[in-house]
Amino acid sequence: MSPPNALKTSAVSILAKHRTGFSLAVYATVCAVFYPSLRFMISADTLNYISVAELYASGQWSQAVNAFWSPAFSWLLVPFITAGVNGVVAVKIVNIGIGALILTTLSSLAETLELEDAWTALLLVAAVPFVASSALLISTPDVLVVLVLTVYLHGLLRLRALNQTRMGALVGIIGFAGYLSKYYLFPFFMLHFTGTAVLRSLTRSRTGPNWKGYATGLSLFLLLSSSWIAAIHVKYGVYAYSLTGPVARAMFSPSRGLQNPIIPIEIPRDRLTDPGAKSTHFPDPSYLALPGSVLTDTTDWSLFDGRREFFHQVGLTKIAFRYAGYWMTRFSPLLIPTLFILAAFSVWKIRYETGFVAALLAWSAIALMSGYLTLTVEGEVLNLLGIW
Repeated sequence: MSPPNALKTSAVSILAKHRTGFSLAVYATVCAVFYPSLRFMISADTLNYISVAELYASGQWSQAVNAFWSPAFSWLLVPFITAGVNGVVAVKIVNIGIGALILTTLSSLAETLELEDAWTALLLVAAVPFVASSALLISTPDVLVVLVLTVYLHGLLRLRALNQTRMGALVGIIGFAGYLSKYYLFPFFMLHFTGTAVLRSLTRSRTGPNWKGYATGLSLFLLLSSSWIAAIHVKYGVYAYSLTGPVARAMFSPSRGLQNPIIPIEIPRDRLTDPGAKSTHFPDPSYLALPGSVLTDTTDWSLFDGRREFFHQVGLTKIAFRYAGYWMTRFSPLLIPTLFILAAFSVWKIRYETGFVAALLAWSAIALMSGYLTLTVEGEVLNLLGIW
């Protein structure tokens, strides 16, 4: 072998061996370069999560419970806010740290799948721009959701015949963490975990939850989730895992058309504010879904209610698919072909339960997107799906 070729082979070998450290170094460099110009880029939702964190930091725990804004992201902000760090800066710090954990978990996941070192290195490097852009551009719990889902997927693939009870319980705990990260993951976990158990049975795989592991994980998930459902009941007087869904359905009701939803400005602000919150007054859309609120009549509608509702749902779904393509190409023109190539070659190179893994990845993408496609697609959801 000629010296240049030998040097090239050696460099590739070193890169593959230290793939996690290299991807983290690239990630840190990207974040350092773009942080100064993006450090104050936030959304309206960001301010609400910061406000919830301020309530926790000031000791107003009962007022901080919220059925619309999930709590875990705000909990991560509390130590920084308590230390006097600006809330927006705290959000960026937390998201950048979560991004680093995502890359580390992806590397561990690739090892579990017995993916070749060179392909793992390629996967991690390809994931860096998606993770970095999400950490810097998305100032909501969606980056945390990706971390939880990646850990969850890793846990599913580590379920074996000999550790169903222990790993099943661990997956249930991870599911609970996902629920606290974003309320949407409560129905997602119920659907996905059940579907994965069925998938294992159909493919006769040695990996994934059997019915014993499934029962253990689901039971622990429901037991833990009941604690937060109880907290929501104490504050709002209703039994619900979240009030986000009813509010969202009201915002997209047939009576409001297909325009971008906003909370009607004619609603008095005190209808959206918890009077017990003394440190920070911020809108709480949860109150819109309570009995007797101004949106109660529009929260409960179905595409089966009539012709108008059916075609309204069809219109919402069309818009969702159109926005899906828009957001994918906006984040990166190379996103779609890159994901296709990585998916095709990764499955081809995986030497670990190939059929079950390929089916699990496809099922995961379908389950994650299914709920959003009935209403709308947010850009961060598509970007994070690309990472996952």
